[in-house]
Amino acid sequence: MDFTSALLYPYKSIAKVLTIVLVMTIAIAVFLGMLLNSYDWVGFIQTMQYNLSISSRDYLPEGAFARYETPTGMFIPALIGLMGVMIAQGLWLSGYGIRVIRSVMEGNDKLPNVQLGKDMMTGLSLFIGNIVYALLFVPFFIIVGMLMAMTSANDGSGLSALLFCGSFLVAIPLMMLMGWAFFVGMARSAADNNRGALFEIGKNFSIARQNVKASFSLTGYMILLGLTFWFVSQFVSNVLQLFTRPFLGGSQDQMSILIAVLIPLMLSIAMNIVQEFSKMHLIAQYGYQIGLYDDFDDFEPKKVDFDFE
Repeated sequence: MDFTSALLYPYKSIAKVLTIVLVMTIAIAVFLGMLLNSYDWVGFIQTMQYNLSISSRDYLPEGAFARYETPTGMFIPALIGLMGVMIAQGLWLSGYGIRVIRSVMEGNDKLPNVQLGKDMMTGLSLFIGNIVYALLFVPFFIIVGMLMAMTSANDGSGLSALLFCGSFLVAIPLMMLMGWAFFVGMARSAADNNRGALFEIGKNFSIARQNVKASFSLTGYMILLGLTFWFVSQFVSNVLQLFTRPFLGGSQDQMSILIAVLIPLMLSIAMNIVQEFSKMHLIAQYGYQIGLYDDFDDFEPKKVDFDFE
């Protein structure tokens, strides 16, 4: 696998990435602004700060809680709208990632065009797929729980504790295999342009089991990718705080609160999107390694010195 190509892939379409970040931030900012205007948050913060500064409620002056007002009728619609926008963005980003995988495998080094409705439906299928794959572990945990209950009731020698440790050791490789099978399903969905491939669970598990080496390689690169973006986000966050603190200062008004929330939120959205696209590039390479993309002859991932294979 070529980690460098995956890491740099989103920056080849930086204008599109920034547009996506801006649209997502504006959508959240609209409902967040409605939420802030639906209540006297400045008064709430001031009252909370005052309450925390005294040692006992007995010393509260008359009217100390006067700033705790009832929210306006805009509060509930704004809250529902904010949650809806965040859920819709998550579904779209997941679904768009499938087309990113296919675009990479077709040899394109730029992000594909946005298809909002189609991507949302694909994202919904991925969300359902996550639930289905997670439910596969329910029988395992039920059986382990029943065995532990039986051994703890009939044996005091610590057999139940040993059973718990053993089940934990068994659960780890099973969870890894489940994750690999899900990635196989994502890659097959992109290759076949068919959402149903994600739910061919038996076939996906079989392919993942037959390609353990490539799967471990993918896991290692994803861990490395996560650590890289974590360090970068921490650095950028500290730099932004250094530059924005003088502008925000100790001012307390609705606009200052909105800015204080939106700046780290925009950074979080940007980092999440870039990391997601890089991860999709890795999954595309994974699909190529396990033989799902024989038709895409133009895509040949490079090797780098720190390959995990």
